[in-house]
Amino acid sequence: MRSQAFVENQSRTKRGLSSHITDEEKLWKKLWSIKAPGKMKITLWRFAHDCLPSGTQLRQRNIPVASDACLFCNREESSEHTLMFCPYAAEVWRAVKSAFPLHLRRKDFSTTKSWVLDFLARSCERELVTMAVTVWHLWEARNGVRNEEKRRHPNSLAEQIKVYIELILLHLLKNPTVQRRESSSTSHWSPPPTGTAVVNSDAALFSSSSRMGVGVVIRDHTGSFLAACSKLLDEVTSPEIAEALAIRSAISLARDEGLNDFILVSDCLSVIQRIQSPVRDRSMVGVVVEDIKILAASLSSVTFRHVSRHCNNSAHAMARRAELSGSCFFHGVAPKCIRDKLCIDYI
Repeated sequence: MRSQAFVENQSRTKRGLSSHITDEEKLWKKLWSIKAPGKMKITLWRFAHDCLPSGTQLRQRNIPVASDACLFCNREESSEHTLMFCPYAAEVWRAVKSAFPLHLRRKDFSTTKSWVLDFLARSCERELVTMAVTVWHLWEARNGVRNEEKRRHPNSLAEQIKVYIELILLHLLKNPTVQRRESSSTSHWSPPPTGTAVVNSDAALFSSSSRMGVGVVIRDHTGSFLAACSKLLDEVTSPEIAEALAIRSAISLARDEGLNDFILVSDCLSVIQRIQSPVRDRSMVGVVVEDIKILAASLSSVTFRHVSRHCNNSAHAMARRAELSGSCFFHGVAPKCIRDKLCIDYI
């Protein structure tokens, strides 16, 4: 396999590409800047230049193969057929696009190069990541079948692709998929029904030490303080995983306090949506989400609610406190760092 540096050099020196305008060169640079492994970008580049060893290419090069037909549908196997038009590929794309929407515009296809360049020109960073990851996995699935490996169901392959894309978006992009929206969420603290409690949770990441802080604050239906805790956890760098771990800790604390009926609130919309979704979450954060669902199911009634950030100040203060004070627990009497915030909420 040729290295990414070699292929990039081919593009720059025009030996691997008949480049004649600077706009085109910018698009190739955009390809190489996709936040995906080099092997995936190389596969996308080779697809653009129609130099993947498809059945059609092998036949044109007089390279003997047992069959030059598509092993999924028995039609002529060109690279565009394998990665875009084959019914197997179409089914994979359908499933991937349900989670990561993008427009393939297959009906506008003329050549692999013009199609890829058009996609590069009109697509955002997330769509480019989706394209690179999906193309590579489709090509690997094709190679696996040619090597007599078991054919994977398209939905199974799509699930693997979606997990891979989500991992990249969580860890590599500047704006991960942790959403803190305020327009559609509760804008002020409001008491729960009589006899229930509100459990606020939040997380804080400490990048210098690869640690995170958990903050939990529990109040009854009158707004009176019941309990709070700070907890310091090691080796956590993902914002979304941190928020999920904070929610799990909050439910555990509420259970230990003898609460069976409460509202769990967080300012992380994406994690709340994962918890509320009936679909099994197969992403990295999904393991923690499943733990949360199991914990909640063991109690009488746990309602999950998204609130705006300024309605979660007390839990955030407890999470930040963990960096200096480590893990600690408060019962009955609120710590000084959140007393003013609790008063403001109550008023």
